Amino acid sequence: GDTIYNSSTGTLDFYNGSTWNATSENTFQFSLEYLVIAGGGSGGFSHGTNVSRGSSGGGAGGYRTNYASETSGGGCAAESALQLLPSTQYTVTVGAGSTGGNQGGNSVVSGTGITTITSLGGGGPSTGGSGQGNYPNSGSAGTSCQGYRGGSHVGYSNFRAGGGGGGASQQGGDAIALNHGSGRGGHGGSGQATSISGSSGSTVGTHRFAGGGGGCALNYPYPG
Repeated sequence: GDTIYNSSTGTLDFYNGSTWNATSENTFQFSLEYLVIAGGGSGGFSHGTNVSRGSSGGGAGGYRTNYASETSGGGCAAESALQLLPSTQYTVTVGAGSTGGNQGGNSVVSGTGITTITSLGGGGPSTGGSGQGNYPNSGSAGTSCQGYRGGSHVGYSNFRAGGGGGGASQQGGDAIALNHGSGRGGHGGSGQATSISGSSGSTVGTHRFAGGGGGCALNYPYPG
């Protein structure tokens, strides 16, 4: 007849004379540490047929984390933990990278009783997690606490170069004119370092996630 709270299983148990039996569902909550990165945006199209027109670098997907007090995208502090419940279904959507100058897909964690975490796909011509480095306009904006804006283009009558896409920890670089009729596309903005995989960086040869793409100067050998 004894009744206890079982601190190992998170249940209310009673003793029937030979075994302990749970009388409640699990009462535990647990904190989820996360890194949510959206799909990257793709570089912009080249423009024109008779003069060299540079293409922009794609913006990185939005970068949001609450892991180990690490920095989120755009230079923001780590976010709050998510409090999850056992036996509850949560949905994780992984955003895909894009093609054709478009915005990447959003990555989302959602479910009953939690604040939805949405990282926006990397920027195309409009605002994304991090901005695209546009040609013919200045770079598109990033989203606060997800990533930085894209870099600006440079253009003359016979030469164009696109800016670099924004990254999680740095703005995309502006395109540069090297001399008359020549130049370089902007560098992509740096990604953000993390130790969530167990070491400072990923296991695939790079130490940062969510970096922007380099811009290009069409017909000139100086990409970002």
